[in-house]
Amino acid sequence: MHFGHIFLVPTRPLENDLARAAAIGLLLSLSQCSLLSLDSLNEADEAIEPPDAVAIEPPDAAIEPPDAAAMSPSDSGWPEDRTAPSEVDVAPQSVSDGAATLPVDAKARASDASAPTGAADAFVDAGGACDGTKPFGVPALLTSLVSSSREAGLHLLPDELSGFFWEGPLGATELFSTSRADHASAFGDVTLLKNVNAGVAQYDPSASGDGLSLVFRMNATGASNGDDLYWSSRTSLASDFSKGTPISDLDTSFSEVQPFLVPDGSSLYYASNAAGNYDIYRTQSAGNGSFAAPTPVAEINEAASVNQNPTVTADDLTMVFSSTRTGGQSGQDVWITTRPSRESSFAAPTNLAEVNSSSNDYPSWLSADGCRLYLYSDRSGTLHVYEATRPL
Repeated sequence: MHFGHIFLVPTRPLENDLARAAAIGLLLSLSQCSLLSLDSLNEADEAIEPPDAVAIEPPDAAIEPPDAAAMSPSDSGWPEDRTAPSEVDVAPQSVSDGAATLPVDAKARASDASAPTGAADAFVDAGGACDGTKPFGVPALLTSLVSSSREAGLHLLPDELSGFFWEGPLGATELFSTSRADHASAFGDVTLLKNVNAGVAQYDPSASGDGLSLVFRMNATGASNGDDLYWSSRTSLASDFSKGTPISDLDTSFSEVQPFLVPDGSSLYYASNAAGNYDIYRTQSAGNGSFAAPTPVAEINEAASVNQNPTVTADDLTMVFSSTRTGGQSGQDVWITTRPSRESSFAAPTNLAEVNSSSNDYPSWLSADGCRLYLYSDRSGTLHVYEATRPL
């Protein structure tokens, strides 16, 4: 930039030659100084060059997470023979190993717990729709829930941001909650539930859609066939559940296990060995932990098989369950069935071959749109939680 010259103009007439000469000299001096200073500023201004842009180098190749150490089979008494699995395989009715206690840090997550080699969490935005005609992908281990023991039975709330599961060695399992900030994040914030862990072993927590009611299974005494269903409630999501009370309407001299409370609280499914092998039953809620007389879901039960882990979508029209029936891969497999309305019977079930393994596989949650299936499996040698998703 450049500046113009500065002139001084007298405001009144000069009265003699001497004064005029002095004034002219002053004007010339100021003009030269002004020109010198302004030219210097112009030169300095033109000499300033913008700095060269600094090239930002891209980061090195993305750091791959190391493979998790291969997990060896649990030495907690988990049965090695899975050729004829039963409910006892999942959670024993007797607790001859009742001296077993939780490890000092049984809540240690994937950061310091072994996990099957190459396993990785699968996190899918629960808002995205999938192609329901396509098969599920291979189940991926939820490494953030892996502990130094066993974990299983993850039941979520409808938003799939929080839920409940059980964890622990044989004869000392307890109930926990977990949550995540969004669907792209791993589950964390694992917290032991207060009040409800009052028996020898607790399993299979299932909450109502509003998260205020909880049904779970507990073996209060450690006796064989001593597993019963319990009801607990709380006044808000921020409060603790009350101590569980037995659901006397469903209590028998046999075991009632693996409850699944339909999110709207209208119905409850569970499995029982009252007829010999485990079969799936359904009952209608009468409110406040009371239920109508249960009836077997006859169209999906098979007398010669073990039928367990009933898990339904929010509309109660699609069910996945585990069964040892013919047509599976081995042990307990996940099967799926649908019906057109709640008043209709379920259709003949189909084996979900894509999520099953040569070990035991059990469903625990199916998203409302049928896009995400959460299951637990001992395919790695001990029970862990997995997620399988359908492609978009």
